[in-house]
This record gives sequence, structure tokens and C-alpha cells, in this order.
Amino acid sequence: MKKLISIALILVLCISISLTTFAADDKGVLPSGITYSNMESVIDTYVEDYKGTTAAVSLAVFTGNDVLMEKAYGYSDIENTIANDKDTVFEWGSCTKLLVWASVMQLVEKDKIELNEDIRAYLSKGFFKKLKFDTPITMLNLMNYNAGWQETVIDLFIGDKKDVKELGEALQLIEPD
Repeated sequence: MKKLISIALILVLCISISLTTFAADDKGVLPSGITYSNMESVIDTYVEDYKGTTAAVSLAVFTGNDVLMEKAYGYSDIENTIANDKDTVFEWGSCTKLLVWASVMQLVEKDKIELNEDIRAYLSKGFFKKLKFDTPITMLNLMNYNAGWQETVIDLFIGDKKDVKELGEALQLIEPD
């Protein structure tokens, strides 16, 4: 069930990010030719086509500071027929990969980072303590999951906010050798 929700959310995020990124603000028409006024019916049709394999989908489409569409589909709890709404909380899981990719590519477009630059250029001096290889780890390596970090689960369930580690500290706990 959670896998279906994650897949559906990824698909919707892909659609919404591409709509947001490429929307022609001044024309009210998306690159696909779909007008802003027709966008909701197109998305409604898409979601309807996949409702048999999708539990719930929530999405928001923006252009600049304007919200073009915000809508929730399906059920957050199918067994108890509790409708999904804009306040439903989803487990992020792999959905964050898409958001990280989009964020990184925005930084690349703004010349803030280079995909093939050694990531040590962006980290504090001496960040890596165990690294034994001279071959640099690049942002592209990180984004393609071939940088050397193993699938290590740490602090999966944390009962108290004060126990949440800073990102740097968490990364150093699972630093590749």
C-alpha cells in the first residue's frame, strides 16, 4: 500500500514539477499546449485512469508565487474510507529523491554548484574522516547513488526532537570508507 502511495506521489510530483518549471506564466498555457484553465480536468482524467492502482495523491502546481491548482484525490485510509485532503501527511520515503534532484538542478542553473565538482568543495575542511580514495565524490555520484554510501538505516524512529542529529553528523555516522 505504501509503495503504491509513494509511486503515485512520485508521478504526480513529476507532473507538477514539470508543469511548474516550464509553465509560460504570461500566456496561461503550458508547453504541452494545455491551458491553465484546462489543467485541472487533464489531471483529473490522468488520476481517474490510475485510480485502480493508486490509494491517494495530493498535488499543488505553482507558477512563481501563484498557486495554479491544489487538490487531493483518493483515500488516506481505504479500509475506513477516510478521504485524502490537503492536510494528509504522507511518508516521504523515496519521494524526496525527486525533490532533491529538482533542488540540485536549480542550484546548477544558478551556477551555485557544479555536478562534476568534488563535493569536498562544498563541505567544511576535514568533513570526511575515513575516506581512503583519491577519486572525488561528485554531486552527480550522490544523485546517482554510486558515491560509496551503503544502505544504512540509522535513527529510523526517533521519539524526541532533541535526539534528531544535524545532517552533517548523520552523514559522518555512515561515511564511506
